[in-house]
Amino acid sequence: MSLSKKLALFSCLILGGSITTSQAFSQPEGLYGTSCLPLEKLSAVKDVLLDNGHFEMIQTIFSDDACQVPAYDFAFTGRYTLDEEQGFLDLTFEDISLTALDPRIASAFGESELCGISQWTHATPVVVNDLSCGGQKIPAREAVVYEIIRETAKGIELGSHSEPYSGDSPSQRPTSFEAVSYEAR
Repeated sequence: MSLSKKLALFSCLILGGSITTSQAFSQPEGLYGTSCLPLEKLSAVKDVLLDNGHFEMIQTIFSDDACQVPAYDFAFTGRYTLDEEQGFLDLTFEDISLTALDPRIASAFGESELCGISQWTHATPVVVNDLSCGGQKIPAREAVVYEIIRETAKGIELGSHSEPYSGDSPSQRPTSFEAVSYEAR
């Protein structure tokens, strides 16, 4: 599988089965994470930290199907606002970074000039806001994603993004939830 295809799988993490509902939501402060998510010979884990109006989301892609061999991380940081009554979560990006977690992945990123960057170093985050990485346009600083959130017995669920519910505007806010749950950590 090509590096750009592996990177494109990042965008597949937000797709999946959906469950439609709405409910009031209390302030979701805390750390939440998924279990290992299998993806065509790869796997992923997604973690979300919500803390006093600030968020950090890290999506780790593994080069095996059992979340044992980390390949790279996408980290998203910024601010959020929550409409507790409607369960609307608006995320404003500050930094989006990509980190090669394996020296071979860093080398492959450099050789392919992923994101237009030829110098990748193992375990060193690179800010990639507003760049094209593996055919995917990364949001700019201050870009807003219009999300939905709901509380579950064990944690939270986020919106299922798809056309026309990409989250690019309030009218494109998802209307259903991912089948993936983020459990409180």
